[in-house]
Amino acid sequence: MLNVDFEQFFQKQDVLNALEEKDLNEVYDLFFDYLEDCFDDNFDSKDMCLLTIELYKKGIDVLSLLTNEIPQGAFAYCNIDEIEIPDHITAIGNDAFAYCDDARRIILPAGLKKVAYDAFEHHPADEDCVPRKVIFKGTLQDWCAIKFERYWSNPVDRVCCKDELYIDGEQIERELKIPEGVEVVESNTFRGFDQISKIVLPNTLKRIEEMAFYDCSNIEEIFIPNSVEYIGACAFEGCRNLKKVIFGKESKLKKIDKNAFYDCLNIREMVFPRSLETIDKCAFQQCTSLEKVSQEKDGVLTEIEDYVFAECKSLRTITLPGSLRFLGKEVFDGCDTLKEVYYEGTLGQWCKIRFDDCAYYMTNPLCEAEKLYIDSQLVEGQLTIPDDCTSISEIAFAGQKRITSVTIPNSVKTIGRNAFANCDNLTDVYYQGTKEQWGEIWIGLGCDFFVCLAECETDIFPNATINYKEQLL
Repeated sequence: MLNVDFEQFFQKQDVLNALEEKDLNEVYDLFFDYLEDCFDDNFDSKDMCLLTIELYKKGIDVLSLLTNEIPQGAFAYCNIDEIEIPDHITAIGNDAFAYCDDARRIILPAGLKKVAYDAFEHHPADEDCVPRKVIFKGTLQDWCAIKFERYWSNPVDRVCCKDELYIDGEQIERELKIPEGVEVVESNTFRGFDQISKIVLPNTLKRIEEMAFYDCSNIEEIFIPNSVEYIGACAFEGCRNLKKVIFGKESKLKKIDKNAFYDCLNIREMVFPRSLETIDKCAFQQCTSLEKVSQEKDGVLTEIEDYVFAECKSLRTITLPGSLRFLGKEVFDGCDTLKEVYYEGTLGQWCKIRFDDCAYYMTNPLCEAEKLYIDSQLVEGQLTIPDDCTSISEIAFAGQKRITSVTIPNSVKTIGRNAFANCDNLTDVYYQGTKEQWGEIWIGLGCDFFVCLAECETDIFPNATINYKEQLL
């Protein structure tokens, strides 16, 4: 513990003024500044509890005199059996009750709006951990509106214990039915609460925020209502018993954020609603039972970001909509069982998809899959690029061993790096222009750097014979 000169601190005029006005929040702010002056960076917010101890020694009832917010670290490491936060408190600062591991009962006020990170930090590997009761005086609707920031802000988020949560006098267990009227389930509201086995979401819900149901490991099925537009980062991460994710028929969902379903080991199939536009990084990474992925007909999905399906070791079939414009880094890395890719757009549209990080072929599902179907037709043997095509994107056909020859129109002006990498059976390229025109095609090497095809022809088509229009005539 720090060796603080409290006699000096309490003699400071601004501290005396704050005490006289009973403005304890100002006293805590001044104490933080005092610690900074005395100890530079050799203290943290948990040392703020030293002030609390001194104030109680002076007979000051700290909790009753604080206005709105409990300051950072105010009760950290305190040996408290029960924590009852007064009704006028709306916010709890970071580390406020950190390592108060002896608290068996925590009572939170109905007006609580925000709990900062590490507010209820604990010893996660404590073998003597005893379950606690967390009692919230407000309604379930009020609870869903509390913003719990990051880790250890929610007092029921303790891996070592099965804590009990009571809201409006009723224990939350097994079935969680969020009432109509709730539009947002805020971040971390039910994080780590594995007493829940069933969740019913209201038809008014628009957003499921970050980590809202993180590590709720006993949920087996979730229905996402039509009204939901956004699923936040890590919202269902670690829900390892989750088997089915069902979307409403008229879903308005636009974005699934990063890690939203990461490590959901039992999901077997995902059918995305047609409204979905973006799937962010790692959203379904390590969903090891996932076998099939598709989007409803006429889907508008445009972006699948980095690692979205990485390590989905059971993935066999994926259907991509014609609206797709971007695939991030290593989206399909580790998808060793992927057999078939169905693309609902045209061959010309496929050539325009931007595959990120072209040096790593696992961005393109063809690097794992045996078969590519474009507009229901299997791509094999002769591949004919459409006459109106002006470019072929990086790694567009990388790893596609069923292609034996490719016809390229003279409308093509650029070919991306590794567009035909590892096409081991590609032996002939038929170019519908002259040799001079062929040499003028630009080859994209990433980072907006290009060279003429004449300088790197053997690198782009190492095993193929180039046939020009005049030769064909």
